[in-house]
Amino acid sequence: ASHTQYVMVEDTIPPVLNAELSNITATCNSVPPPPDVCGTDNCPGLRINFTETKQQMSENLQCPNYMLRRSWTLIDNCGNTASAVQTVMVAD
Repeated sequence: ASHTQYVMVEDTIPPVLNAELSNITATCNSVPPPPDVCGTDNCPGLRINFTETKQQMSENLQCPNYMLRRSWTLIDNCGNTASAVQTVMVAD
């Protein structure tokens, strides 16, 4: 006699972001670069998507006030995601 058993494993655990992100204010000449963001997951193959958008807040040509919205999305091989956002207010 023989018996076959099939076991289906489903990953429903999202990745974990390994960074402390906080909103910041900067001057025109001191806008920091985006921080290094990484993550962990219970499966290999973690991807990180980063976007940065700029929204103009004034028409000052020497140092226009603006807001940067930095967004990170971690995606594992099963489609589970985790996201984080940082806002940088830039003013003269």
